[in-house]
Amino acid sequence: MVQLIQSLLQFTIAAGLMLGALGFAVVGVMFIIGGLETRRRAKQYFKDIFIGTVILVAAPSIISFIISSMSGCGGSP
Repeated sequence: MVQLIQSLLQFTIAAGLMLGALGFAVVGVMFIIGGLETRRRAKQYFKDIFIGTVILVAAPSIISFIISSMSGCGGSP
């Protein structure tokens, strides 16, 4: 069961990273061929995609830290 959850987590992260890369590509095209308003929106989309990608990559570490803190393994009491 643990192996299944780990495989699902790895698949989800890989799929999210692929979607993030696709999002960056779309935003890049918007920025290059768009007008002034489209460029403004593209910059906001870029920030949003970047933040989402960072959260996606950091999520396993954050969850691991929370679980270890709650279980009492390491950290201060």
